[in-house]
Amino acid sequence: MQHSVGIQQVNGLAQSRDLAAGAHTSDGSAQAPSSSNGSFDSSVTPFPLLRRKLQWYQIFTIAISATIGLGIFVNGGKALQVAGPGGALFAFAFVGLVAIAVLECIAEMIGIWPVSNPFGEFLKVFVDEDLATVMGIAYWYSYAMGFQTLLVAASELCGFWGMSTTMKALVLFIACPLVLYGINYLGVYRYGIIEVIIGTIKIISVIGAFALMIAVNHGDFASGLRIGTTYINDGFKVDHEVVTGVFPALCAAVVPACFAYIGVEVVAMTAFEARDRTQLRLPVKFIAYFITVLYILAVAGFVVNVKWCDPNLPLPTSWAQSRPCEGIINTIYRRGENSTLPHNSTLPHQSPAIYVIALMETGERVWPAFITGALVFSVISTALTNLYVASRSLFGMTRRIDRQAGRIPRLFAKLGTVHSRNGVPAWALFVSAVSFWWLPFIRLGHGDSVGEVINILSTMGSTGCLCVWASQCLAYIRYHSWLRAHRNNVRQTYPRLYRWGDESLAQSRSFGAYFQPALAWFGFIASLAIVFIFNSASWWHGHITTNEVIAAYIGPAFLAIVWLCLKLFNTDRVWYQRLGAWPELNQAITRLLNTADENMLPGTDAEPVNSSRQRSQVPIIDVSTANTEENNARSRQVDITPQNSPGQ
Repeated sequence: MQHSVGIQQVNGLAQSRDLAAGAHTSDGSAQAPSSSNGSFDSSVTPFPLLRRKLQWYQIFTIAISATIGLGIFVNGGKALQVAGPGGALFAFAFVGLVAIAVLECIAEMIGIWPVSNPFGEFLKVFVDEDLATVMGIAYWYSYAMGFQTLLVAASELCGFWGMSTTMKALVLFIACPLVLYGINYLGVYRYGIIEVIIGTIKIISVIGAFALMIAVNHGDFASGLRIGTTYINDGFKVDHEVVTGVFPALCAAVVPACFAYIGVEVVAMTAFEARDRTQLRLPVKFIAYFITVLYILAVAGFVVNVKWCDPNLPLPTSWAQSRPCEGIINTIYRRGENSTLPHNSTLPHQSPAIYVIALMETGERVWPAFITGALVFSVISTALTNLYVASRSLFGMTRRIDRQAGRIPRLFAKLGTVHSRNGVPAWALFVSAVSFWWLPFIRLGHGDSVGEVINILSTMGSTGCLCVWASQCLAYIRYHSWLRAHRNNVRQTYPRLYRWGDESLAQSRSFGAYFQPALAWFGFIASLAIVFIFNSASWWHGHITTNEVIAAYIGPAFLAIVWLCLKLFNTDRVWYQRLGAWPELNQAITRLLNTADENMLPGTDAEPVNSSRQRSQVPIIDVSTANTEENNARSRQVDITPQNSPGQ
């Protein structure tokens, strides 16, 4: 019944939108109607539309920029310290497999339904509408908070050069947010071009840093010290001051490694701004594999050059401050002079970045400063992408709010409007930019006294994003189960969705179609295990602090409370979406197809749907065969509401 009502609403509103005085650009991109002065005017159409301008390479580099920030260079050192070089490699490889499993699920669903706010839409249809709301809030918070916490991290990196507090405030906390906001306001195509440049620089930087690590290991710097396999031969190690054994050490190492992968799912958030479905195929299929390979390469570069118990590695304040190998004397070379120093000596310029630590211990002066500058650029550019993702997430949650429902809904509906001149969800962008603008200034004014508070707020965002990963795997599991229960009807009505006996069509959307739903179950269980089990691995030795517990579980607890409140105050809603009979599945598929096809033909350029065309006649085009004669015929007219089909 809920699906039926939803379809009627979508069809009715879509027809009213088609009759509205909407404008279209010369390239076919849709614009929301506006007043003559170019200001917001969402009263004409209840479903504002983003412009479909992004090409595949722009989508790919947006995901690259969102993922590659400070995590691999700082969190990699944390994983190395707690579990040794073998443990660090294992942690990043394991989380890479989790990210691949999650993206395999998202790739198949987004390849069929490139909808705005895909994470929320898939949950609404296949799991639960209230859970979709909760996960949408968590996802927006994760990236809106990340926008500011990344700028705080950039200020910490600038301490390498001794930058003054005043300069940090002016450059990083005032100028940078304004510049990043302005770049996002340029429009999605110009923003995408900038992300192509940034993403390319990041890829080259990671590969170049790996080449530097090879040179360090070979002894090509002034010190002449050849490390070889000395450090990596340590294999799996255990810091008994932190964990009790190898397994807890691996679990503890997985947590910082996982946070380095946050952002790989961003590729799905670009779906409603992609020029057509074919632009999504390559990014969504390859991004998780590409990031995993790049990260393992980066980890291999630093584990061979930094001792696992190096005192300069970043160590959370809640962990023990002593290293198992403290006091060991190693021959190391600093400031270009051959000298024998205790291994726990500190470097002249402190940096939490493990690549900088490796270069500093060779006595180099120029390369550490250069790498630090590259890291500052990487962190600020990741903040740029975080703002983009937060604004699109907030826009997707609010674009369907009824402006006539009252004063408060009308206020939130503003967030779902699009500026007519640049096609940007300007109100959502503005709110996402300023919601946590106060955070860096508190850090600046109170120093380390609020450091734990910022860490808790940041961890809440990261765990919330992992919960979103788990929710998308759950949506896929239920989607797959529903299709399997009615596969005979699916085969006759939606041959492009049928996968049993011939996985070629599903395989064209994702590499792991043959292994579904096993991959989805792995991603679901692993994501929840990281949040609720691995996150507490450092407590298993018996030393637990209140801040640790709060940082680990306040995020999931808050989301659970919000979900329960929504259920209690909306007594007419069911607790979860039941996988019903074939007509209900047909309506669910129709709902997603209509959402994906609100103002364009899937698989073609962004062209408006003729208002006289029946909304039930929506093409189903597979991204791998979008240009074939069969799909061209299918795109002209495919009745997605079966007539006299089995099960009716």
